[in-house]
Amino acid sequence: MIHKITAILLFMPFLALADSPFKEIDELTAAKRGLHLIVDDEVDLNDGKIKRLTIGTRNLTIQFKNTSSVSYKPNLKIILVDRYGIPVKYASEYWIVNTIDAGEVKLHESTLSPEDMATLLRPTGLKLPQDAGQVKYVYVHYR
Repeated sequence: MIHKITAILLFMPFLALADSPFKEIDELTAAKRGLHLIVDDEVDLNDGKIKRLTIGTRNLTIQFKNTSSVSYKPNLKIILVDRYGIPVKYASEYWIVNTIDAGEVKLHESTLSPEDMATLLRPTGLKLPQDAGQVKYVYVHYR
């Protein structure tokens, strides 16, 4: 992870000399990248593991629904991004003991942690767009 951040910090000053590198992501591009549009603070995933996400200001309610024939232990990261694809908040789930059995539905509350992109970009000289930081999409990364 440190190497990725270092690479970003090294090459971003060159981008600062050009036009703003931040371009709004259209919904078709978002869907191709696995981003899910948030509508009324909810996202219906229905991906076989998560049925729905309900997004609050500090918490995220995950409705797990295991449609497979075997139980599983959630191990995932949920990232909330803005219209530019900039990470705004995230929640991680890594269950060691508990499982979600086949056909089971479970509600789980998770705490959202902020991503401080402004601080990360400070050494690069790049400025975030003024309307950055308003959550628009969700990305779920299964580990």
